[in-house]
Amino acid sequence: AHRLTARAGGDLLVTGATTIKVWDLATRASSRKLTGHASAVTGLCFSADGSLLFSSSADRFINVWDFAPDAASTAALRVFTLDAVPTHLAVAPAPEEEEGEA
Repeated sequence: AHRLTARAGGDLLVTGATTIKVWDLATRASSRKLTGHASAVTGLCFSADGSLLFSSSADRFINVWDFAPDAASTAALRVFTLDAVPTHLAVAPAPEEEEGEA
């Protein structure tokens, strides 16, 4: 695998080469396979709440995958095309709202 990331809570491990595999850490079995990149994965990271997975690749795409508890789809929710190959991928947590803001 070229890249890997774990979801907060320690229930899932995700590895990426060209295909992205999702591993259930309790059973140590691959539970899901995601295809959507034509080249090597350059980055993987989860949203702060663990409901989304972001993947970047040498194909210049960033894919967004649904990782809500009941998600089973193997298709990307969104695909973004970049002008250059991404070399790093990170998601910053959303700033916390002050009490009374909406």
